[in-house]
Amino acid sequence: MRLWQWLLTFATFVLLITTEARLRRHRKRRFVSSHFDELYCGESAHAQSQFEEERESNSSKVSSVHSTQFNWGLDNTICIKLQNVVHVLKYERLEQRYPIESSYTFSVPLIDTNCKCHCYGFGSNDVCNVEKYADDRNCTTNSEFPTCYTKYHPAVEPLDCPVTSIPAKACCDIKLKPRDGRMFRAVKLQQPINDMIITHSIFANNSGKIMKVLGPEEYRINLIKGKEQFELTEYHRISVQLVASSPQQQLREGMYYFPEENHNDLREGKINEITENDLDKLGWYRRIGNDWQVATSGLLLRNAHKVVIKNCKGQLHMDQFSGTKNFVLRGTQYNDTFNERKVSENNFVRSVKVDESSREITIIHEHGTAAQVSLKTDTRPNLTKSQSLLANFTGSITLDHDGNRMLNVTFFGVKGTVHIRMYVNDKKLVATFACTAQFGTSVKDDGSRISLPSSINQAQWVCILPDEQPVKSEICKWIPYEEKAIRSPRQEQSWSKGHSPCSQAECNGLKSGVSDLFPWIINFDYFMAHGGDLTEWLKMGIHIVIAVGLLFLLIILFTKCLVPLACCSLSIPFKNRNKKKKKKNSSDY
Repeated sequence: MRLWQWLLTFATFVLLITTEARLRRHRKRRFVSSHFDELYCGESAHAQSQFEEERESNSSKVSSVHSTQFNWGLDNTICIKLQNVVHVLKYERLEQRYPIESSYTFSVPLIDTNCKCHCYGFGSNDVCNVEKYADDRNCTTNSEFPTCYTKYHPAVEPLDCPVTSIPAKACCDIKLKPRDGRMFRAVKLQQPINDMIITHSIFANNSGKIMKVLGPEEYRINLIKGKEQFELTEYHRISVQLVASSPQQQLREGMYYFPEENHNDLREGKINEITENDLDKLGWYRRIGNDWQVATSGLLLRNAHKVVIKNCKGQLHMDQFSGTKNFVLRGTQYNDTFNERKVSENNFVRSVKVDESSREITIIHEHGTAAQVSLKTDTRPNLTKSQSLLANFTGSITLDHDGNRMLNVTFFGVKGTVHIRMYVNDKKLVATFACTAQFGTSVKDDGSRISLPSSINQAQWVCILPDEQPVKSEICKWIPYEEKAIRSPRQEQSWSKGHSPCSQAECNGLKSGVSDLFPWIINFDYFMAHGGDLTEWLKMGIHIVIAVGLLFLLIILFTKCLVPLACCSLSIPFKNRNKKKKKKNSSDY
C-alpha cells in the first residue's frame, strides 16, 4: 500500500474518532438535564437513489451521494438515521405576511338630533333661522358629543300649524359620538409574502432512551421562487432541496379592520378606503388628529338627513338618514352581523397576528401547501416511520350562510397522519371524497375544517384510518348534513322619534291654538313625549269631563229642543194640505 493511501486511511480514522468524541461530549452535556422528548417520524420516503457528485471536501472533489425524496405535509416530520444520530425535520407552519399599505381610525357613530320647528308668519321670536342653522355652520360640541353639524330644512309639513303657514321650517343639530366609546383601525393589505417554517432537531440514543441533543433550529423558506436549497451541518452534512408553491387560499387584497381593544380580531366587510367617503360603508366617521369628523364638513351627512314634524308646538319630530348605514340613531339598535365577518372564520386561517408597529399582519395557514423534499447525504440513511393513532372522531357536514361546504371533524387521541374517505352508504363501493390530514407528533384532541365539493349534498358514511395501521383499525360512522339559510341583507334604518323642547322664551313666540288646549287630542305623541306626569293626567281628565258634559248638553239640546221644533215645523204644511184637500172634495159635490 502506498504512502498516500496510508495517510488517507489514517485521516479518515482520526475524523471518525473526533466525531464520536464530539457526540459523546454533546450527549453528556445534554443528558444531564433529563429533558425527554418524544421522537416521531411521520413521512415515508417515496424514492431513494445513489450517484456521484462533485462536493467540496477535504479529501476529494467527487464523492458518492445518496438522495432520498419525500412528499411533505403541514405538521409532519421526516426522520433519517445516520450512524447513531436521528435527524428530524418538521414542517412547523406556513405564514402569510400581509404588508399594511395605509390605515386610519374610525368608529360606528351614535347620532342624536335636536330639531326645532317654526310656523311661518306666527310669533315674533323665530326659533329657526337660516343665519344660525345654515348647512355650512357647525353647532357647539361638548365632551359627550365631540362632533356636531347643523341642517336647515326650509319646507316641512307639520300637523298643527295653521293652513296659511304651511309649510313650516325646521332647524336641526346633528350630534355624533363613538358608539360605546369603541374605536376601530382600518388597514389596507397588499399581496402576501408566503414563508414556510421548518425546524431541524437531532436525537440520539442514550442508555436505551431516545433524547434530543440539538434543536429545534428554525429555518424560514420564502416561497416566492418556489424552490430553495440549504445545508444542515450539525454532526453530518445534509443538503436539503425543497420545492413548494404558494397556497391557493389567501386573503383578498383590500381593506380590513380590527377593534382597538383586540388587534388580532381582524375583520373584513364593506369599508371605505382612505380616500373614500361613502356613507354606505364602514369608516365614514373618522378621527383626524384629536378630532372626530365626517368628510366634506359633514355635507354628505347633512344632505342625507330627512325630517318630518309631528307636532310643531310640542317640538316632536321623526327623522332618519337616507342612504346611510353603519350608525346608530337614538332609540335604535345596531346590527352588524351581515356587514362584517371575522377573518379567523375562513377555513384556511389557523390564527391571526396584527403587528401595526411593523406594519404587517401575519396569517398562520390552516392547510399549508404540499412540498417535495430531497435530502442528499454522504452515506445511505436508515429511514424510520412511526405509526399514527386515532381513538375516535365526531363531525358534521355544513353548507354555511356564505355557501361554503365544509366537513367539520373533531378528532380524539390523534397523532400523525390520518386518511379520510367519504361514501354515500356503508357499502363503501365508490368514495365520493378522499383526503389526508396531519396532526403533528404528539397525541391530542384536535379539530379540522375541510372544504368539500358541491356534489356532497347529503349525509355521508365517513371512514378514517390512521397511517401505517391495518384496515381493521379504520373507524366509520354516519356524518349528518346540514344547510344554513343564505344571509339576508340588513334592513334600512327606520324613522326614529325625537323630542326637542324649546325654552319658555322660544315657546311664547309660537302661535297658540287648539293644539295648546288639547295637544293630546291633536297628537297623542305630544302627551307621551311630555312624560305623562300627574299634571298631564289631570289636564286630560278635566278635558274628558268637559267633553262628556258638552256631549250630554248637545244630546239634551238635540232631543228636547231641536227635534220637537223640527217636527212641529214639518207638521204645519202637512195639516194645511189636508184642509185644502177637504175643501176641494166638498166643492165637487
